[in-house]
This record gives sequence, C-alpha cells and structure tokens, in this order.
Amino acid sequence: MLSNLKNWWHAILDDRHEEGDIIGKYKVQKILGMGSYGITYLAEDTHSSRLVAMKQLRYHKQKTDAGVFSFKREQEIMQKLSHPNIPAFIENFTNNTSKYLIFEYIDGVSFEELLFEKNVTFSEKEAFQIIDKITDIVQYLHDNDIVHRDLRVSNIMLANDEIFIIDFGLARYLFEQNDFNYTQTPYEKYMQRRIHVRSDFYTLGHFILFLLYSNYEPEIKRERPWFEELKLSSKAINLINRLLEENEPYDNIIQIKKDIKNITEEVH
Repeated sequence: MLSNLKNWWHAILDDRHEEGDIIGKYKVQKILGMGSYGITYLAEDTHSSRLVAMKQLRYHKQKTDAGVFSFKREQEIMQKLSHPNIPAFIENFTNNTSKYLIFEYIDGVSFEELLFEKNVTFSEKEAFQIIDKITDIVQYLHDNDIVHRDLRVSNIMLANDEIFIIDFGLARYLFEQNDFNYTQTPYEKYMQRRIHVRSDFYTLGHFILFLLYSNYEPEIKRERPWFEELKLSSKAINLINRLLEENEPYDNIIQIKKDIKNITEEVH
C-alpha cells in the first residue's frame, strides 16, 4: 500500500502519463525515458496513426526559469536542424499547462541497452567505426554552431544499421555563455557541460571506452587505468587521451576523424 501511495505521489508531482492517456491528439503508448528535465513517451498520433516521441517538461521544471529556457532552447535548436540521423521536430503544444515537444520516433535501440541489457561486445575496429559515424553527425552540429553536451550511451541509438543522436535537452549554441558557475561546478560536470566543442569530444571519449570495455575480461583483481586494462593500439590510446584532454586536446572534429581513419586502417 505504501509503495502504491509513493508511486501515486510521484506521478502527481511529475504529472506523469500512463499508457492509454490522451494528450491533445496523442495517445500515450509507454514511457521511453526519464531525464532531469523531461519525460519522453512513445505516443500515437490519433489523426494519422503515426508513432512519435512526445517529450513532456517535468512539472517542477515548469516552475523554474532554467527549466522553461532549456525546453524552449531544445525546440529552437531542433527546428533548425535537418539531418537524416537526428529526429525531426514535428510540433510543440501546451495541454492543461503542461508543455510538450513532438519528434520523429526512432525505432531502434540505444547503446546503453546494447551494452548493459543485450551484452553486445565491440572490437577496437568496430568501436572506432561507430565513433566515426557519430562524428559525422557531431560535425554537422558543430558546423551549425550547436554543441550537444550529452553524448552518453543512452542518447546514441542504432536503428537499421544507422546511428542516431537523440535528446537535445542540454544542447546549446556555441556562442552562448556557460549556464553554470565554473568555480562551484565539479570537474567532471564542467568538462561535459561547458559550452564548447570539447564538451562533445570529452563525452565521446567516455562513450568509446564503454564500447571498448564491452569485451574486457580482467586478468588480475587489482583495478588499473583503462590504458593498461584495455589492449589497444598506441594510436587509439592517444586519440582517447586527447578526447579526454589528458594529452593535447583536439580543436575540431576534422582532426578527430583523421586520427580515426588512421586507426581503422591499421587495426584488424
């Protein structure tokens, strides 16, 4: 009983929708994901029977300037983008004071699911081939003065052998000011959230480590640095260190793609 009451209370706080709920012309199918700012649902357009991704701004975030700003900025950026590997923006609307964004639904699987639920493994060459495809999309973003700032395994998807980048809730224009206090921000968060192309490079460095660790089997119990645990080429280690800014950081995506090409040509 207590558990049911807690679930009910959290649903009230988030104004969370259940399967079958009708929101405007959209019928909720299920929850796809929940983030700090929004809840994303798989929904059906009852007028066309088309499946869409419907993102709802969390109730408590609607009460903050930062929450409303991020939601508006996501809409603005998504309206600007037109790329086959980024979900298309469809519309926005308000229903009973709740704010929603509607996107093209990508019927695929995230790398988070591939790695941690399906236990898919990737070789060094496969991992860098995937990163190469991701950098094609990131290059498009940076060329349009946009930085994603959240290139985690949960926000990169595989569908029909194509890579997609989703969830632009933290995306910003490169000419914007940082939206946090640097002196009060933990190092890791600063590296990921600063409004700079290198924030995307930094998160890609962690993304590729997730892929490479997928087939790692410890030889000893003692934990070691990743570059000792993983059996990688020296060029691969250097590239990752540059992404993580342990070595001289990259200035642009072109430099990264050049190094990826050298790695994939040499690694079997």
